Amino acid sequence: SQDYAPHVAVGVDDSFGRRLITVATYLSPPPPSGHKPYRKLICSVDELPLAPGRYSLTLNAGPTHAKWADMIDQALWFEVEATDFYGNGSLPRAEWGQFLAKSNWDLL
Repeated sequence: SQDYAPHVAVGVDDSFGRRLITVATYLSPPPPSGHKPYRKLICSVDELPLAPGRYSLTLNAGPTHAKWADMIDQALWFEVEATDFYGNGSLPRAEWGQFLAKSNWDLL
């Protein structure tokens, strides 16, 4: 039953340990479970446009309606390199912010 499904969370932190975003089972609609046991839990994130820099992932897991049974702080580190995200030849710089966003501008 859904009451026994584990809660899982993944947090993305910047190099200073500030939490930028959390994705979690309890922040999403429940997956279709049916009555069969499962062996895998897959999380998909459509887009996470981070600025160039170093980031870490923190993992948490535990039973529903209980405290976390397991946590791995800074489970892995990864580097985001600058690319032509905007498609105009400009490479994004970290001082522009921690997330990248495309925008459209019109003159009226």
